Amino acid sequence: PVSKIPYFTDGSLKAGQDAASGFIGADVRDLCKERGILIEKRKGGKSAFGVTLRGMSEMGPNGFRIELYEESLASMAETCGFEYAQAEDAHLAHEFFHYLEYSSVPVPQMLGKVQTFKLLGLKREACINRASEVGAHSFAKALLGLQVLPNFFDYQYLIGSGKMTQEAFDGKIREMEKLLQEGDAEAKSEAKI
Repeated sequence: PVSKIPYFTDGSLKAGQDAASGFIGADVRDLCKERGILIEKRKGGKSAFGVTLRGMSEMGPNGFRIELYEESLASMAETCGFEYAQAEDAHLAHEFFHYLEYSSVPVPQMLGKVQTFKLLGLKREACINRASEVGAHSFAKALLGLQVLPNFFDYQYLIGSGKMTQEAFDGKIREMEKLLQEGDAEAKSEAKI
């Protein structure tokens, strides 16, 4: 429901910030090492759903592992105008947040479910799984002292590489702002009832 958008957005951002508060000033590589998180670097990239990934994490019987795809990270760093190590740190921080989630309560479960379907008394509820990604971006921003969420760099890369126009990005921002405003207004209206 539109009225829940601000709740899930703010809650996801806060979850990431809160998780980072205990680690401010720490080096993300040291955090990974202390917890036995294996970091593997691969030259090439990996694609999924038409997108080239910069890395991924896996949790299994042998522990937690983060894969970094150097070519993809280097391309993003070059397009966005920052150092390769910064791109790597942002990705490591993002995946470290997922490690923390796996060790406790994932953000989608923390925020609860929403009704996704209702017909003739039948209801379906689901967690908002993207809340985990928003939390991870917020964690990386706070831990690394970034001015913006790291997914902003994904959009910078898409614009810089010609895969998205600035106009399309600006339109997406306007669309999201409108949704948040509508959600705030609807939530305030529901609160009065």
